[in-house]
Amino acid sequence: MTKPYKHLSYEQRRQIYILKESGNSIPEIAKILRVDKPTIYRELNRNSGKNGCQPQEAERNAQSKRHKISAYKMTEEMVVIILTSALFFVTTCVLTN
Repeated sequence: MTKPYKHLSYEQRRQIYILKESGNSIPEIAKILRVDKPTIYRELNRNSGKNGCQPQEAERNAQSKRHKISAYKMTEEMVVIILTSALFFVTTCVLTN
């Protein structure tokens, strides 16, 4: 059974940065923060740039992605509009033939 997915907090991102700069390995960081090793690898791969891992920038990127994803969720109202439009189109096609 899979574990429920949780986003890293800003504090966890800061700790990853500090622990990595202190020379800790990724498995050690994962154990200290009690997260899976792939989570640490992904975080470092996504947010490491010329200046290393910057937790403030990583948090901004994560927040931006969360808002971007939620902007594309389909609401119940949108489904009703789409289905109504489709039904109107089909009805119009059937009546004209």
